[in-house]
Amino acid sequence: MPTSHDVITLACPNCHTEQKVKAYTAIDLSTDPKLELGILTDSVFTHTCTHCGASFTVTNELLVTNAEVPFAILLAPDYQRGEPKAPDSLKGYVKRVVPTINQLKEKVMIFQALMDDRAVELCKLYLSLQEARQDGYYLFTEHRDGNLKFSWFDANDTLVDAIQVPDSLYTMVLPKAKGFEVDDGVFTPLDALWALDRIGQ
Repeated sequence: MPTSHDVITLACPNCHTEQKVKAYTAIDLSTDPKLELGILTDSVFTHTCTHCGASFTVTNELLVTNAEVPFAILLAPDYQRGEPKAPDSLKGYVKRVVPTINQLKEKVMIFQALMDDRAVELCKLYLSLQEARQDGYYLFTEHRDGNLKFSWFDANDTLVDAIQVPDSLYTMVLPKAKGFEVDDGVFTPLDALWALDRIGQ
């Protein structure tokens, strides 16, 4: 799907001045690769008030695709549960739905690195059990120099610390992860809880 955006009217949360802002509704990284950095740095979601200069975030439904990998990630801020139906044009794509910008960025990094997010979620489960951590969550942040790096966020979405594990953990869990089937006709809410549920089946 081609990159597109809406122009919407919003009030600045600081000074309450109404203004028009650009809100992306679709981003195609195969034709607009520079927007990947905009996603990862939040610049595609961040706007500066024309009156007071304050910065604020606009989060709306957004579909990020890359036909070359291929994947499709639906950012759905109001998502609660279930598996949203995917259009036929995305048949054969890896399709995921996420409710937050941080989760969108994580999926983009995973898929752009040609990794399997099912295996990454198993790695996160392993770390949570090994570190005996609760009331928070891990997010994948980087794959470099033979290591996977993860950040731990508490229940208030505050970054607490970071940890890295060798690629061998990912390689070890990958065969198990590939056995987790997904429906090609929907956007799957694939996270650590989803993976944990599949392990129990």
